[in-house]
Amino acid sequence: MSPTNNPLIIVEDHLESLENLLEIFELESYQVLSCKNGEECIDLIRLKTPGLILSDIKLPGMDGFDLLRHVKSQAASEAIPFIFLTAYADRHIREHSLRLGAVDYLVKPCHMETLLSTVGKYLA
Repeated sequence: MSPTNNPLIIVEDHLESLENLLEIFELESYQVLSCKNGEECIDLIRLKTPGLILSDIKLPGMDGFDLLRHVKSQAASEAIPFIFLTAYADRHIREHSLRLGAVDYLVKPCHMETLLSTVGKYLA
């Protein structure tokens, strides 16, 4: 698989989780950018259109739901695939996320193969 030239943006405030995700995707030759919160992600999108956003829900300041709403409300970013990677395993939260426009929803801890295949499906 040859990842796209558009970067993957990871939005994760937990440093250890972020470092693990960066390592996983960089080893697979993805171009990866990272943010610690929703506001940083919005600023980054203005500079470089990502091929996909992988975000936690629980973030400082703007949470993942608000980030998703913002991304989907802007003409320049509404088509960007958005995946949640979160510890929330509740079915209602998953359904709400998909209704808001997320293309997929993964629960932590997530097997590396599942993570890579899900991201690859939307970023290919």
